[in-house]
Amino acid sequence: MQARSVDVEEVVAEDFGWAVILSRKPFLLWLACGNLDGSKTEWSLFPVAEPPMICRLFGRKRIREATHALWHQVNAIVPDIPCVTNICWE
Repeated sequence: MQARSVDVEEVVAEDFGWAVILSRKPFLLWLACGNLDGSKTEWSLFPVAEPPMICRLFGRKRIREATHALWHQVNAIVPDIPCVTNICWE
């Protein structure tokens, strides 16, 4: 992601796989990456925004825009990863 000019603050191991933290302010924006049912070849990716309450009330458009932009970046990056095949976008 950094090669595509996407700033990554931190990568954190989680029980589901990995959380790629992209920003913490004005809200937490991250990409969840986890394998499906213990598979070594099938993975799931999805963007997550965790806004504080005030952002939920007054910043919904900004949150949607950030999540949409992240998903657009993922859609552009994933097909170019070597050995990635059979991508299923849901």
